[in-house]
Amino acid sequence: MRPGSVQIYAGTDHSGACLDWHETMPQFAEVEIADDEPLSGLDLRFVVGMLVFVVGSDPFRVAAIHAKCMASDARRVVSAGVTFDPQRPNADGVVGRVLDSASEAL
Repeated sequence: MRPGSVQIYAGTDHSGACLDWHETMPQFAEVEIADDEPLSGLDLRFVVGMLVFVVGSDPFRVAAIHAKCMASDARRVVSAGVTFDPQRPNADGVVGRVLDSASEAL
């Protein structure tokens, strides 16, 4: 089964959802791109035709991954810099600037 959408964490996934998404919510894939992983050789072919959400605490890294997803022919990419509290991994984060490939920055 191919997931209907994918969430990409630009940095550490404090919720741990990237480890078991295929068991808990197979229709919604989750991927972690570590902070120390270089973006230059990043292969995002898996996003072709998909709805993609990119979140992370570094807005420049989020924007770079957003652009790479668009270049990889994602159907739509919605991205935001989000500050998470690692002590409260299931709590909502504080959202910064939002990018949406279907419109200008919101």
